[in-house]
Amino acid sequence: MKTRAVFLVLLMTFVVMVIGCGDSPGSGEVAPTQPTNVTVTPLPGAIELAWEHDGLNVTGFVVYRGAADASLAGAVAHHGLADVVAPHDLEPMAEVDASARAYRDEDVQTDTVYTYAVAAKGGGGVSAPTLHVGDPVAPDPVLVPAPDVVFAVSYDAGGKFDGGFNEAAFRGLERAIADLASERGLVAALREVQTFAGDEEQNLRDLAQDGAELIVALGFGVEPAVDTVASEFPEVSFVVIEGDAESANVRSVAFKEHEGSFLVGYIAGSLSQTGVVGFVGGMDIPLTRAYELGFAEGVAHACSDCTVISNYVGVTPPAWNDPVRAKEIASAQQAQGTDITFVVAGGSGFGVIEFVTETMCFEGATRETPLTTALASIATYPAYDAACAEDAQPLFFIGADTNQNAWGDTDEDPATLNHGLTSMLKRVDVAVYGAAIDVADDVFTGDPVVLGAGESGVDYALDMYNDALLPEVVRAGVEDVRALIASGVIEVPDYRDR
Repeated sequence: MKTRAVFLVLLMTFVVMVIGCGDSPGSGEVAPTQPTNVTVTPLPGAIELAWEHDGLNVTGFVVYRGAADASLAGAVAHHGLADVVAPHDLEPMAEVDASARAYRDEDVQTDTVYTYAVAAKGGGGVSAPTLHVGDPVAPDPVLVPAPDVVFAVSYDAGGKFDGGFNEAAFRGLERAIADLASERGLVAALREVQTFAGDEEQNLRDLAQDGAELIVALGFGVEPAVDTVASEFPEVSFVVIEGDAESANVRSVAFKEHEGSFLVGYIAGSLSQTGVVGFVGGMDIPLTRAYELGFAEGVAHACSDCTVISNYVGVTPPAWNDPVRAKEIASAQQAQGTDITFVVAGGSGFGVIEFVTETMCFEGATRETPLTTALASIATYPAYDAACAEDAQPLFFIGADTNQNAWGDTDEDPATLNHGLTSMLKRVDVAVYGAAIDVADDVFTGDPVVLGAGESGVDYALDMYNDALLPEVVRAGVEDVRALIASGVIEVPDYRDR
């Protein structure tokens, strides 16, 4: 890129113009006088224009910009200044005040040459055309210092901004890069690649060969590829999320899902207006059971007489992708009184969310909770008003692993009632951030890491979609519970230990 920029600057003829494009003054009007002594200065990553003007009848200035081309340069050489009319491809890019005598264009690229024009505005419109030839108007190359550390991430097929683990990993690296720069003056570079089935090994190998010192690998079953490439590049550090890689330079990160489930269970038990909450799991395996048990323990901590109704979509892998069956389960649970449902069902979970957002409400609340008071001040939306009686109360779901609150926003207005009460979060960003800082500090190890409430590895989601639904008393309660878990006063049982 830099070589190309220098080559262009050496070989191209540059033109700077000062023009007025447009309105002729009407009868009795005085045209604004032209700017004079226009200069254009190339800067690193920017171009600065400056001009003089006597101020007569000027209300402001218009700055025009276009790409320089050989035909314009030839016209200037052949016809001279007086006969050249401004090319049509110059577009107005800014208007500045009459007191201004300069403009800095920072939206430029170092391998592009630009043509500029400035016209004065006044009572008579825009000044008549004038042309000046000036200095080169290509910005100097911006010299980027060599990075002190290089991070890399291999996203799985969901893509960088999937709203899930891919995006969380990026946010963690983004924060690490910013903190290293602001707090230590270190420059960190980021290499990124999206991986599809079959590309895992080669993409990881390419990142390692490109100088990455830390590679975050995301995706189901990525561990074999990581182990293979990690053995080829023992000096490179690797992170896998929810995997079990074996190489000494690979950090496997796991989460205490049962502790995060306890937090959202506490929220459900504190806010349920029926005293009956639901749990819908995908495949009945120990991991999903860990969510269920942690959730039930959290509900009981907040509401000893509340009931948790639990069901699973199935016992085989297709249970993770059967939203029709999950919707049926949610409907059956609501018939038994549930008003809040925790969904840990993968793709099947969309069936539960669909049931909640389509049904919207229920009648027969038996308890007043902090949610009752909060709902009184939250505006509903037209579809809800049409479907739900005045004394009805809304249904809610709780998401899992990533922030799914927005899926409960049925009218695309976060200010109105949202059916996503909260989500249990696995803080992949925290795990990745920690690994990046360890690499920068040269203290990274391949020891497995397990993150729970005490390590900020699991949490509940709070954003614009559910801010009004969670009263301060409940938030304070969650923080008290978090502290008790971290200190060991509350020991959340893990089903997997049974």
